[in-house]
Amino acid sequence: MNELLLTIAVMAAGTVIMGRICYWVDGTAFINNAARAMMDHIPWDYGEIKSSLIGIWYYLAPMIFIAAFCLVFRFNIFKYIMISPEYLAYIPLTILAEFSVTTMLSGVLTLFSEKVDWKNDIGDITWIQSIHQHNKLVAPLVPLLGAFVEEWFYRGIVFLILYLYFPQAGFIGAALVSGILFSIDQILFTDKKSQAFSMVIASLGITLVACTSIVITNSFLPCLIAHECFLIMYFGRFRYY
Repeated sequence: MNELLLTIAVMAAGTVIMGRICYWVDGTAFINNAARAMMDHIPWDYGEIKSSLIGIWYYLAPMIFIAAFCLVFRFNIFKYIMISPEYLAYIPLTILAEFSVTTMLSGVLTLFSEKVDWKNDIGDITWIQSIHQHNKLVAPLVPLLGAFVEEWFYRGIVFLILYLYFPQAGFIGAALVSGILFSIDQILFTDKKSQAFSMVIASLGITLVACTSIVITNSFLPCLIAHECFLIMYFGRFRYY
């Protein structure tokens, strides 16, 4: 039990770091100086370079934790990105399931309050607005790379390690921790309660489908692709880049 609690505590620490790292490095001398220095070599303006340098930290932080957990638990995460041919049909099913669940949950919100506007709530989140500050060539990659590292960490590490190495957690416990930590990560980027609520709903919906898909297919590839498709639909439809 102590090992389980310690593992969850380290996972939670990784979540907080992921959710705050961009704010911590923003405005630091290192970022500012690096952005100015790169202006001599990259045909972007200062703001575009600085935004990209800050964003890189959101990808680096989880990669460090992923590597650390794999080493400590001797866990081959690459084994679970592979998928057997007989489960390929679950990729489109997972995509449809994530779209359906998140749409259903966002629709349920309107039953409680007509003021709920998940599209604008999410669209007004600072990091999403900051996509406009990136160069047009890399702007579409911002949410896609974010989702990529999130699935590797929250499903490939958090869920699978808890599910495989700690039987006492079970599916529900592992999925719950994965969903809660993923939600906290998203909440740390919000400024308003309505934004946080919308992100929690979306995060829990994605997690429910993702963890179920992993247990069925023994791979987190379907949920990774589904998360990317969800973002392509959302950001493409509402033109946030």
